Amino acid sequence: MHFTRILPIIAASLFGVTAYAANTPDVYIFKAGSLSAEGLTVGGWGSGKASESKVTAMNGGFSVKITTQSLYAGGRIELKQPVALYTAKPEEDRYLVFAFYFDDKKQVDPAAGTNNDIEADAYFVPNASKVRFVFVNDKGGTQSIEQPTTKIDDDNWMRIAIPLSKFKHAEGETEYKLSKFIISTDIPATLYFGELKMTTDKTPITVDVNGMQDFGVNTKAFFLASAYAGITALDYSWDFDAENGIQKECTGMVGSHSFKLKQNEDGTTSGDYIITVTVSDKNGVKKPVTATYKVSVNG
Repeated sequence: MHFTRILPIIAASLFGVTAYAANTPDVYIFKAGSLSAEGLTVGGWGSGKASESKVTAMNGGFSVKITTQSLYAGGRIELKQPVALYTAKPEEDRYLVFAFYFDDKKQVDPAAGTNNDIEADAYFVPNASKVRFVFVNDKGGTQSIEQPTTKIDDDNWMRIAIPLSKFKHAEGETEYKLSKFIISTDIPATLYFGELKMTTDKTPITVDVNGMQDFGVNTKAFFLASAYAGITALDYSWDFDAENGIQKECTGMVGSHSFKLKQNEDGTTSGDYIITVTVSDKNGVKKPVTATYKVSVNG
């Protein structure tokens, strides 16, 4: 038995796609209408499947149910009228944003295993860790783009934002018109494609760090980077001693390290360290930012 799940759109959810549009308005390619009304046709790709659905939809509308088997088996969506993503060159802060609902998901607790040294809210992510898109333009040119899945928003939908700068037109051309795209995931999954639009996001990356500041030698200390960048997926890199240069010693929102006392040239010891976390855009569009955090190790 299937139950209908009607999930509302929250305009300013965690990624708040609408809130970041500025100057250039949003352009919807699919807005939860019936496929015939939206000018879409769907079908399978490889051993995958795609069909119109109202089981899970945004704002009481329609979605495309996609059953994937691998990165090479999923759903195909065709546009009856190609849509121009750009006509001269892509704007750097313009994105193609997909909304997906995943049947299979898991909870992530960033503070798990940290001995309550940090506080962080748990959140959900899909079991699938990667989505593959194959885009086809009106000239028949194809392009494959893989993106990581991200945190599921408060409205139970997950957004993937692809910069338009990733779309390449053929030599001698100045525009890109999208006519078809294929969606698949790295593991077998059932997902619902609920919305697609172009939007602008000028939100810079910001980050704060918190965690223990005073602790003993060889204590495993934990630190949390709370970063925000609008619709942008982020990478985290931690360095635990700024004096010897900034290196990638740990990755992820939570960094952990066991510290020792420093041996000074005069024979004394000291335990002050400067931790540096660098947060960067996975797609390389926005400028990376760093934050520092001072800790003291007691002998």
